Amino acid sequence: MPSLSAGLGLSVQQQQTLAPQQQYALRLLRMSAQELLDEADLAAEENPLLEREAPAGEEERQDQPALHEETEAVRGEDAEQFPEDRGPLENVYSAWTGSGAGDPDELPAVERVAAPSSLREDLLAELRTLDVDAVTREVVLCLIDELDDSGMLPAPLEEVVGDLSDVLDAPLETWRRGLALLQTFDPPGVGAASAVECLTLQVRRRIEEGSADRAAGTLLIDLIERRLKEIALQDRRALLAAAGGDEALLDRALALLKTLNPHPASNYSAEATQYVVADILVRRAGGVWTAELNASAQPGLRLSSLAQGAAVDETTPFGRYLAEAKRLIAGIEARSSTLLRAAQFAVGRQQAFFEKGRAALVPLTIGEAARELSLSDSTVSRAVSGKFFQCPAGTFELRSLFLLPAVQATDSLGMSASVSPARIRARICELIAAEPTDKRLSDQALTDLLRGEGFDITRRTVAKYRDLESIPTARMRGAKR
Repeated sequence: MPSLSAGLGLSVQQQQTLAPQQQYALRLLRMSAQELLDEADLAAEENPLLEREAPAGEEERQDQPALHEETEAVRGEDAEQFPEDRGPLENVYSAWTGSGAGDPDELPAVERVAAPSSLREDLLAELRTLDVDAVTREVVLCLIDELDDSGMLPAPLEEVVGDLSDVLDAPLETWRRGLALLQTFDPPGVGAASAVECLTLQVRRRIEEGSADRAAGTLLIDLIERRLKEIALQDRRALLAAAGGDEALLDRALALLKTLNPHPASNYSAEATQYVVADILVRRAGGVWTAELNASAQPGLRLSSLAQGAAVDETTPFGRYLAEAKRLIAGIEARSSTLLRAAQFAVGRQQAFFEKGRAALVPLTIGEAARELSLSDSTVSRAVSGKFFQCPAGTFELRSLFLLPAVQATDSLGMSASVSPARIRARICELIAAEPTDKRLSDQALTDLLRGEGFDITRRTVAKYRDLESIPTARMRGAKR
């Protein structure tokens, strides 16, 4: 009974904090600058109570006070019709905990129909259809986030469990059950640790579904696990021996092999070309780098004069137009306020980056920003993801200013000190640049070398840093000789 009571209390809290205005504001917060501009264009075309402001810079936005006066005039005595609008706009995200009922990630179907789904979205959708306990659900969620672009789990499960122990404390056996559940999802082979496991998972799925000959499938699994080299060399004699001399059975097994896909996520199309519009401009003023909103990336919308002094009845078409217009304007203002605060915080902490480049980045996490700004981690993450800033050095994603915590390193005297991830990444590049052409350094070899130099780092972290540097794996580098 205590656990049931706690669950009910949590549900009530979530429904109280996620008011309609907050849900809409969070959806706007997720949007990139270009998506927001497109949303504003569409709203201006469809809503007669919205009109364009004067172009940015023409009058230095002197009409903004009038916007607030108009908004207040419209509220007037009818403010009770819009309880979700009460309170400062900058606080619209502060009560949201980042999960629960009314999650803005759950967009209406009509808003998702034109967008191709991603592997992650499809896996999450399948998970939502299952009746599993809360811990198993969290385990599967964590594993989905650990998958690479091909749908594989690149790190050993034990290593994943160790790295995520601070996020979810669950026994290894629970993680194994979660992984086994994930591997039953579509596309077949997802969650595999290697191409071999991926192919065998697909064969077993075919056998269970009855779409593959059991004898041929069983033989193929054995060939994949024990005779992969012979398959690659097309050594018919060795393969036939493994099949007990049954040529017909071998032919069926090899025919089945040709229908498999070693890359589960290959059917998911690459993301469409994204055109970058910088939300933030970073400039040097008085010896300090500061962040400001890019006026050209802000939708120029305001309530039209038709809305002045109008009686509000949300059940009428006019009332619905007015409610939608007010909600959009309030959401845009809240988005701008939160985005600017996050950008100012990050730029203030990363002053050295704008002077010396990426190697001067200091460790900074989303959690630190969230605590400083009195927001949830999820809100800050949405605010900086997909948003870009422009500075003299170029245009960068705002999230690039946030790094993992510093890596601990031990010097020759045995003293421990924090080392910037940027320095680790630079050292990985140096080691790979100096590697012998006939013996490429694997991620584990790089990890061993770095540990020998005193860096406390895992193989998984090394692999991530290598990927961030756009450096292929040792096998791929060797193939380019």
